[in-house]
Amino acid sequence: MALSSLVPTTVNLILSLAKSSAAALQIWSLHGLLLTIEAAGLSYISHVQVTLNLGLEILLSEENGWVDLQQGVGRLINAIVAVLGPELAP
Repeated sequence: MALSSLVPTTVNLILSLAKSSAAALQIWSLHGLLLTIEAAGLSYISHVQVTLNLGLEILLSEENGWVDLQQGVGRLINAIVAVLGPELAP
C-alpha cells in the first residue's frame, strides 16, 4: 500500500519516455512499465486505460515494426490482465 502513492508519478514519467521516437528507449520504457504494474498490483487499475492506449499507439505506428516492441506490448497486456483478474472489470 505504501507504493500506491508513487504509482501515478512513476507511470506518468515512464509513459512520457515510452512516447519517444527512439525504439530502444520505448523497449526499456515498456519493461519499466511492466515492472511497475507487477509491483503496484491493484494500485495500477486506474492507469490501465492509458497504458492500453499507449500499447495501441505503439503497435499502430508505422516506423515501429520491431519485434521487440511488439513483444513488449504483449507482455504489458499480459501483466494488465493479471492485475485485473479473470473478470476484466476494473
